[in-house]
Amino acid sequence: MREYTIQGDATGKRYLRIIGEISSGYEVVIIREMDGYVREHHDIMARHLFDTCLRTGYLTPRETAPDVELRSAVS
Repeated sequence: MREYTIQGDATGKRYLRIIGEISSGYEVVIIREMDGYVREHHDIMARHLFDTCLRTGYLTPRETAPDVELRSAVS
């Protein structure tokens, strides 16, 4: 899985994990760690939005375990 750090304030850590790919973008999980709690939010992210976030530095790649093949959803 590919993971990215989400730029933000100092109140906690936020990550974006790509869990799948669809024709218009990606299936993602946004993970927020704050005050000893972890919250996960599943969503769809448009490909152009993801590309813009990478280009502007809002998302930066994380060093994680080696990439695994993404599962494709049938559209």
